[in-house]
Amino acid sequence: MNRGESMVLPSCDFSVLPRTALQVFRNAGAKVLERRRLLDKGGLNIIGENLRGKREFLEYEHYPADDVCDADIHAQITAVSAVLARE
Repeated sequence: MNRGESMVLPSCDFSVLPRTALQVFRNAGAKVLERRRLLDKGGLNIIGENLRGKREFLEYEHYPADDVCDADIHAQITAVSAVLARE
């Protein structure tokens, strides 16, 4: 989802929820928006922050390293699955 796009959620009748639950949802949403604002301000993102201090992360790195790519259907499968599929 791109920034500014809305996500369509299943309908929910919020009028049946207790006011305390609505306040909890509102506060959680406000915290998420504030964290997002701070990350954006620093040029950071949630993925990078979760991976900070972990092993090196490479985009589009295949896992496991010996996976097989099927050019016809563009699927990735592990080498073990590929051998079993041929039997």
